Amino acid sequence: MNVLSLLLALAGCTRPVPEACVTDKDQFDQEVAPLLESTCITCHVADGIAGSTRNVLVSSDADANRESLLPLALEQVDGRSVLLLKILGELGHGGGPVYDEGAPEFAAFEAFVARAHQPGGCEDPTSIETCLPGELAPGTTPIRRLTSVQYANSVEDLVGVRPADGVFPPTERGPHYSTWAEANLVSSAGIEGIMLAAEASASAAADDIEGLTGCVPLTDACARTWAEDFTYRAFRRPLDGDENAILDTLWTAGVDPSERVSLVIEYALQTPQFLYLDGEGSTVEGFDGIERLTPHAVAARLSYFLLDTTPPQWVLDAAVAGDLNSREGVVAIARQLVEDPRAVPMVATFHQDWLHTYQLDTIAKDETVYPEFGPALVDDMKRELELFTTEVVWLGDGTFDALLYSPVSWTTPELDAIYGTSADRVGQSWERRVLDDSRPGVLTRSAFLTAHAYSATSSPIRRGTFVLEQMICEDLTPPPGVSLELEDPTETNTIRDRLAGHASDPVCNACHVKIDPVGFSFEHYGALGEWRDDWANGIPVDASGTLLEPPGSFVGVPEMLSVIDSGSRVRDCYTRQWFQYGTGRPAELVDQCELAAIGDRFEFTGGDLRDLVVQIAASESIRFRETRVLENPQ
Repeated sequence: MNVLSLLLALAGCTRPVPEACVTDKDQFDQEVAPLLESTCITCHVADGIAGSTRNVLVSSDADANRESLLPLALEQVDGRSVLLLKILGELGHGGGPVYDEGAPEFAAFEAFVARAHQPGGCEDPTSIETCLPGELAPGTTPIRRLTSVQYANSVEDLVGVRPADGVFPPTERGPHYSTWAEANLVSSAGIEGIMLAAEASASAAADDIEGLTGCVPLTDACARTWAEDFTYRAFRRPLDGDENAILDTLWTAGVDPSERVSLVIEYALQTPQFLYLDGEGSTVEGFDGIERLTPHAVAARLSYFLLDTTPPQWVLDAAVAGDLNSREGVVAIARQLVEDPRAVPMVATFHQDWLHTYQLDTIAKDETVYPEFGPALVDDMKRELELFTTEVVWLGDGTFDALLYSPVSWTTPELDAIYGTSADRVGQSWERRVLDDSRPGVLTRSAFLTAHAYSATSSPIRRGTFVLEQMICEDLTPPPGVSLELEDPTETNTIRDRLAGHASDPVCNACHVKIDPVGFSFEHYGALGEWRDDWANGIPVDASGTLLEPPGSFVGVPEMLSVIDSGSRVRDCYTRQWFQYGTGRPAELVDQCELAAIGDRFEFTGGDLRDLVVQIAASESIRFRETRVLENPQ
């Protein structure tokens, strides 16, 4: 038994073993061939209307039809199988869509495509299997307050006004994700802020009560109907008896419909039902302490994960219709939500959290070395990062490779001065750039490099630590009592020399043998990310390093990335980071099986970032909740 299998066994976690191997041929014969015979064979035969296409089938000959479909299954456009795109009607299929993406028939073709890419296995490579005996392990479930962005977005969607910044308790930015409970605590002062934000929102909405409610004229009966719909949308579920009684009380307290509407808004925007993400569930037979969340609770989790706001009406309608009762249904809804424009800033927020660029808000630079540094330049750095990740995920091929290696970015004249690209500028606004080979991907953008640097120079420790902790998921917690002080710089030494002395301590060496080489690969980039060939004292920069695990030597960031990205660790860690953001908590031991399955899917799709988000949205930790109190969930 290997180490991973042992850990999974200790957690009560083991992958299900099929009773019998389902070969690739079995899967096609049993699941795909019947669909071809019932749906496709009429047109896709030699004498049919699709007889001149590449997909010509033979009636009742599953083997021949499998050989005919394999090239289409393997061929890709924008990272997706041509066969699947044709079935969806998205790529030159005269018959239009055949199946919806969430349909079980489509899943059969998706499994066939997966097996075409990864032949020879007994299980569907696209499946996201659970691992505990009985196949259910959602992990712990923290009760999370809405982030300040989620609160503002929700209020705007519900009543048409956006709360002023600085009143509602702000989300604390830090090394944790902004979606975590610890980033959104409420103090006594915060309670007052919630009250003031609700009152201000209700007051602003009152300026156009008829426009808000759609009641012209504003009659009591019409306003009451609006209030019932509003509280349903604010609570993301139907009201229970007690809540309806409170609504009745509020309605009798108001003097006129306008005042009653304001009272309902003030009430709803201060309730735990609105402010916190949890939701009701029902017990699952055979699973003590685990509940299946109601469709409305799943709708809320999906919407706040993918859109950072309350569920749109069509998602609530899908919950009522039962479309969120299965994993397949959740996948279908999540795919639609990911295409919503409101998902774009969510992806940008994740990458800001992941890259720890919150440090740009408090970081200071030596004015004698970097007189150009200030709030305006910081805003440009943040905006460039947002534009870069947006283009990678939404406008490009949407792959992890593009995030890690794309040389494309967007710059202002001030950023051009950092990147040395001023000669290409034709105006004074944002312009798209293709940077040189020394600038691969997100780790060489100015926002990241500036956030992980000292005031007057770079910091190989900060940059190297980030890569190991956030990109390989190494635990680098220093042992207690270790001195973090370095010897003072001189005219004849470099940071490499100073760290060599520090790392000579056996206690420090265990971490520095990993951190220092990676950090040194960034040394051509100064404290704002500008390129340099020499240290401040004139000594040539040495950006070389050697790692023992993963093994390899490199010079500079491009070569360093090729070493650490040689296996699956970087992609597995990136998957873990998204999982932690989406579920609002740290990953736990019981999550390892599901993380491994999602990681396999991520690898299979060629690192499709949008599909990764969808798979996490459909994970057990989104659809179920743990009701037991675990003494040590980690």
